[in-house]
Amino acid sequence: MLWLLLRLAVKILVFPGSYWLWKRSIEASFCVEMTNQIYYKIRDLRIYLQSIQSQEIFSLQTNLPSLIESLSDRINTVKGYIKISKFQEGFFYRLEDIKKHLKETMIIINSTDNKNLWDWLQEINSCPELSNIVYEDYPDCYQAKKLISLCCELEEILLKSCGPAKITQKIKRWLFDDTIGNIHYLREDLLKRFNCEQIWIQHEKTQIDCLYINNNINGPVMLFCNPNAGFYEFAFYQSEWFEFYMKTGINLMMWNYPGYGRTKGPPSMSKIFKVGETIISYLRIYKNVKKIGVHGESLGGCVATYLANKCNLDFLFADRTFSSLSNTAYYNFGKIAYFGYKLARGDDTDSVNNYIETLCYKVISCDSKDTMISDLASLKIGISLNLTTKKIPKTHILSEIDMKNFYTTLIRVQDLIGKLGNIKRENLNLEVSTKYQRLNDDYELFEDESFREGILKLKSLLNSIEAGGITLLGSIRGKNPKISLVIWVLVLDIWGTTIFASMISPIQAAAESLKNILRELEILKNINGLKSEINVLILALETIRLHFDRKLKSKGSRSLDQEFKHEFDYEKAGHLIPLSCGHGGPFSSQEKFVYEQHLFNAKFIL
Repeated sequence: MLWLLLRLAVKILVFPGSYWLWKRSIEASFCVEMTNQIYYKIRDLRIYLQSIQSQEIFSLQTNLPSLIESLSDRINTVKGYIKISKFQEGFFYRLEDIKKHLKETMIIINSTDNKNLWDWLQEINSCPELSNIVYEDYPDCYQAKKLISLCCELEEILLKSCGPAKITQKIKRWLFDDTIGNIHYLREDLLKRFNCEQIWIQHEKTQIDCLYINNNINGPVMLFCNPNAGFYEFAFYQSEWFEFYMKTGINLMMWNYPGYGRTKGPPSMSKIFKVGETIISYLRIYKNVKKIGVHGESLGGCVATYLANKCNLDFLFADRTFSSLSNTAYYNFGKIAYFGYKLARGDDTDSVNNYIETLCYKVISCDSKDTMISDLASLKIGISLNLTTKKIPKTHILSEIDMKNFYTTLIRVQDLIGKLGNIKRENLNLEVSTKYQRLNDDYELFEDESFREGILKLKSLLNSIEAGGITLLGSIRGKNPKISLVIWVLVLDIWGTTIFASMISPIQAAAESLKNILRELEILKNINGLKSEINVLILALETIRLHFDRKLKSKGSRSLDQEFKHEFDYEKAGHLIPLSCGHGGPFSSQEKFVYEQHLFNAKFIL
């Protein structure tokens, strides 16, 4: 019994979107947001109608007929294949009533033109000047009063969906209210908003619900693999990639995993992999697509790496994903979670080997401060370890002793930087340290202005070296600082740094700057061990710099080049985009630009 509960818990964590409660939580959120927006538009319509009646001025900005037509059309389409709820029925019929009365309510414009309100509201924003408007039956305004009453009724309905409520009403609303924004409505919204085609693709005994967006007849297709809580119906509002690919001329194929939305069957990684292969075969055979890429986000990243490898695709983007599900459990929640996951026989993946074996142009993205996937569990780290630890010692470029000294020195520097910050706040904390028993001497050193300036320069310097989105000082601030520092050197070696154009530049500049700081600190009477520790930093960075020298020289020599590639195979690592947007946040404009450049470099788009 306990094992079954554990297995169920693992399945919920890995595939939350396959459970009704998760889908309902998304629908409820959309319902509140969308009804809130519609409420204010209907309120503005009512105020505008009242302003005509009272001959006051009110500017109406929204094209209400277009909004009403859009809402009614989508709900009416859903009615054609599924029974709608009482919430949707009440909303739909009041929209239709308002539409009917807008067409029946006549107005006189500038004492000459007669129009119904429906036509006038479609033209109002194109009128350059304010017009003198009265109802045709002014001052009685019977039709207008009825219309205002209908608006009030609709506002009341919408407020029940989005306004303040007691806890019991909120629970009822969360469970049942689908006035607007449920999965069926948003699917129809996509189909009518874009040049989309809903497709059912048969995989064994299961029909897979897919959406094909074709905005470029002969263009490439990107197969998008959702995160574990993703549905294609919500993609336009939840993900930036829908519009991004539309703008870049890339056609998009979206799909719901087994157990998600209208795709039936229990989800599992092996089944999702095979379904993905079926979809790619469909694109090649029935859509005659010549160039196919795959973009997977979070859980979708491991699906994407599998498909890119097995199906010989033309482009791979593994977006903020992990090396394996078991590693994610270990580094996010600890050993108990890891063994619990293994005990429950949870699905696992081999994203690292799939990625490395993929031959096409490939890109990974990673935010080192991702709160959902620990940096140590990321695909970036998995690739780094795979490409290096099997071929070289675990300390990589530095010897074990040099790496230990490098780490100890960085901890010491970080300690001094922290003390300097405390001094600036006039709150110096002089607790006894087991590693450094010289705090009183440190305090005397901080009284020297040149020493304080030196520490600030050292801080700036060590924060100027970046690898995979993490600075050198930042690498020792995590839960596993010793491991993180080794991995930081690995990532720097494999992908370089995004701060400087050349991989060697930040290392060489760091060594020279450290020497300058050392010269400034030498004038102090008692440097309290800092001189030797700066020398350790210089030694470590110089060793790394010499390693980069060898790499650069190997490019000019065929024999050296072959030897170096045989040792490391770094070209299998592809390209890395460090991010700062979190696990599910939108890319910055600069990050999007970098990704788009990769699409050009891969000749995926021209």
